[in-house]
Amino acid sequence: MSIEKSFEAASYRGAFRDYQRHLLKRLEDDLDERKLNIVTPPGSGKVVLGLEIIRSIGEPCLIVSSTEVMRNHWGEHFVTEFLPEKEQERRDHYVSYDLKKPALLTSVTYEILHAAFQKGEVKDGEQTVSFADTNIIREMQECGVHTVLLDEPHHLDSRWMDSLESFLGVLGGEFRVITLVATPPFDLHNSDWERYENLCGEITEEIHIPDLVKGRALCPHQDYVYFNYPTEEESEGILGYRTRVDLAVAEAVTLPFVGGLGRRISQMYNRKKTDFLYSHHEAVVGLMEMLHEYGYRIDLKVYSHLTGRKTVAPLTADAAQHAINLLLESQTLLRDGEKEQMINLFTEYRVMDHYRVQLAQTPKVRRTLMTSVGKLDSIVSITKGERSHMGDALRQIILTDPVKDTEMEKIGQKATPSHVSLVSVFETLTEKIPETPVGCLTDTCAILPATLSESLGLSGEAVTVEPIDNTAYARYTFASASDKIAVTARLFKDGHILVLIGSADAMGDGWDDSFVNTLILSAFNSSMVEANRIRGRVIHASKAEPNKTAHIWHLVTVEHAYSAKDNPALRLASRLTADSEGGLATDYRHLSRRFECYMGPNLTTGDLENGIERLGLKTVPGMDSMNSVNDTLLERVGDREDLREAWQSAMEDTTRPISETRVPKAAKVPVFTPYNTLLFLTALAVLFGGLYAIYFLTAALILYVFFNSGLIVTAAVLVVIILLAATIVAVIFAILFILHFLPLLINHISASASIRSLSRSILRTLKDIGEINKNAVMIMETLPDKSGYRLYIDDCSHDEQITFQKAIAEFFSPISNPRYILVRGGWFRKLFWRWSFACPSVISKSDIWIKVFEKHIRRSMGIMKFQYTRRDPGRKYLIVARNKSYLNARNKPCEKRIHLLKNERKL
Repeated sequence: MSIEKSFEAASYRGAFRDYQRHLLKRLEDDLDERKLNIVTPPGSGKVVLGLEIIRSIGEPCLIVSSTEVMRNHWGEHFVTEFLPEKEQERRDHYVSYDLKKPALLTSVTYEILHAAFQKGEVKDGEQTVSFADTNIIREMQECGVHTVLLDEPHHLDSRWMDSLESFLGVLGGEFRVITLVATPPFDLHNSDWERYENLCGEITEEIHIPDLVKGRALCPHQDYVYFNYPTEEESEGILGYRTRVDLAVAEAVTLPFVGGLGRRISQMYNRKKTDFLYSHHEAVVGLMEMLHEYGYRIDLKVYSHLTGRKTVAPLTADAAQHAINLLLESQTLLRDGEKEQMINLFTEYRVMDHYRVQLAQTPKVRRTLMTSVGKLDSIVSITKGERSHMGDALRQIILTDPVKDTEMEKIGQKATPSHVSLVSVFETLTEKIPETPVGCLTDTCAILPATLSESLGLSGEAVTVEPIDNTAYARYTFASASDKIAVTARLFKDGHILVLIGSADAMGDGWDDSFVNTLILSAFNSSMVEANRIRGRVIHASKAEPNKTAHIWHLVTVEHAYSAKDNPALRLASRLTADSEGGLATDYRHLSRRFECYMGPNLTTGDLENGIERLGLKTVPGMDSMNSVNDTLLERVGDREDLREAWQSAMEDTTRPISETRVPKAAKVPVFTPYNTLLFLTALAVLFGGLYAIYFLTAALILYVFFNSGLIVTAAVLVVIILLAATIVAVIFAILFILHFLPLLINHISASASIRSLSRSILRTLKDIGEINKNAVMIMETLPDKSGYRLYIDDCSHDEQITFQKAIAEFFSPISNPRYILVRGGWFRKLFWRWSFACPSVISKSDIWIKVFEKHIRRSMGIMKFQYTRRDPGRKYLIVARNKSYLNARNKPCEKRIHLLKNERKL
């Protein structure tokens, strides 16, 4: 069968929405790029946009999706929405789902691509497909495929990701990669984020949530957070782990070879073998702090060199973890047999996981906190609050992890719950809010009120009904999964159940869920993609209910802080980094990263923006304020009309999303340090004193000449001449110093002047190197709370805004691990390490660009020395910069935000 090689007959037969049309217009100049990374939130029409981009490029394309449903979705949409009716009969000439027989559009899953690349087997539907004799690279080349579209490629199985990266690597640079994601994976760890960016590139364009709400694709919505403490039993289990950690470390430092580790570190330093110390800086510092903590002698000169501190900091669990893992993984510090002793000891104390010690937190402790039974009371409180305001109009989904059939048998047994699950949530709600009808969806059945069997006629061959003992509910087993979901969805929509509990997979796709108005996320094994998929469905607009609003609730368990005073054995546990007033919340930090993807009204200002701070939650509440915070947020559930008005007010016709960086006032360059103040005052004193002395000495010399017919060089006259010459030289140096220092003073006399001056230097550089167009204008505004400034650029593309946003955030944040650092230089090659900065990564890509940046920043800071940090002596200088930079001392990173900007604002 011949296949089509052209999109000539294809065109979108519908009408693009405004935001879709604008996005496609902005992308016209980017279609030649080798990597396009586009954010298309739920409800934005991702498939239509992706197909239109492919059609515009005009080349055969391979589309890779995560599920069979999405794989088929791409093909069906192309046939029904892009092909004329007469061509739809020839659909097989355009669309293929078989890698062995590629077509103009070849749509497959990541699992199938993995099997094909590895020449293995995979189950596709009801049949098993073998790729043992298939060369998919050759198949792609022969078909003329030069474009690969990746649908939600993040959070893949690691094996699938490995094969995808290898596949794209073999294809080579001539292939174009298009990535479509609903939300950027901001919750990835740094290394995984870098891997994602290497695969997909930086974000090219984005459809913002306000555009979708304005276009009535999504409804006004808000994300909330509800806090709880773990139960007493859970706290005891975590306390046992914390105690084992302290005992394990205390015993480890008594091993006979530990006392000599400090000497081994000193020998490396004294013998100039510092590469190891710099490469493992954090762990080496932790090791020295551990040795000092338990009474061993360390070389304070080495410690001061590595940290910039004159006194040794108290040991923390994080520092001890880095130190011990360095000993276990490195072959440099420990001798034969010593490593085995440590492994045996930490294994005995049960703080090892995959050959690494876990002293700050183990996966088991993290799961205990994330699935804490305390969250059941949170779910009850939220449900009661929502029901009291919504009444029978409440349609609430509670997202849980998948449940096994054996666990389902516990329903009705009234067993004490051990963690949050579908069963424990169901039993808790039916017990504490029996007047609220609840339903559950699992992979095999539905749990629904038993009375629905007769009143709705759900008996017969299509469904089996089994009443559940000790409950008013029954287990409904349907003939097909589609019937199970369809019937349950209808009952949910009609109000026979008001709360539906289940996992993302069990709820499935394809049913009209636009009536759902509340979501509680209590799933912890689900990826961000799965959670956001359900969240996206909940915030969909409803044609039947034009005034619909949606609430999304996120649950956080806060671990109690520990006191060494109450329990001296908990030395390290008492020093765990608190998120605020004494609360420790790992999942809160995880949630904070997710909130970077979510936009909503700021509860204080009413502005639309992303970030968890918009809820007034800059920190985790302590024990005294937790209930107050929960009650305050719960009061908001009655303000759905206010929520809708907040979105409408913020989304006037003269508004648009802007990507900004929020720079704290603490980022101001500290010009008047004690050293600089002394020098400046000294220079002023020398200048004015010198001018007076010059006047006096010159006058004395003139008078002497006047009253003497000839100049007789006496000793006194010689002294006057020498003093006059020395004074003139001193005044010249004072003038030069003042002229050298005055621009620095003018540019950085205030926080606003300092931040504006440096930001302009960055913008000028980005314009000169072609990353930002010449017409872009920088805007700087004071934040409502007066704590800092928002910076962004206008008259430019979204991609350029992101570039500027990232560069500003990197420059004004504490130095971490940049490719280049820049340090202010002085006379006689002196370096002022206090004024050290990280060079933005976009500028660090080229030595020529570094020179351009050096030229522009000289206007603001004077002479700046750049140092490459990936080899010696750069690694040493990086450590010195981290230890001495004022930005690291103040430790206030910048925030990257998306904020709704009013166009009428004067530029």
